[in-house]
Amino acid sequence: GDFNGDGKLDAVTFVQDLIREKPIMSVLLQTNLGVSQTIISYGTFKVGTSSTQTSVLTNIGASPIAISSIGFTFEAPDPSFTLTNGCGATLAPGASCTLGLTFTPQKKGALSAQVRINYSGTVGNPQYIEMVGDGN
Repeated sequence: GDFNGDGKLDAVTFVQDLIREKPIMSVLLQTNLGVSQTIISYGTFKVGTSSTQTSVLTNIGASPIAISSIGFTFEAPDPSFTLTNGCGATLAPGASCTLGLTFTPQKKGALSAQVRINYSGTVGNPQYIEMVGDGN
């Protein structure tokens, strides 16, 4: 249905939050900022080894999108996760930028982190990338 009255079809989903392990309901409004990966599962890696994956942000709209911040949601994020931000302050229509998301387990066990993408110029703000991995 059209839940925000903008004339575009929206959706509602019910999923399990990987980090908090609780059910969440999401209202998915059509946005002009596409995020290629919002859930990244690294699997199991030996402590001290690394794996990097990318998530690409794409402006699929006709107007610029102002990116105000991209960063971890917790004040002291787990040092097993790092973020390389290849995005500037504005994403032009049709343009893309890449985030590098690296997992280097510092300890054994289940580890997680969450990246928050804050932006303006379209609906859907903010968006999140959840990352999980196991140190062995």
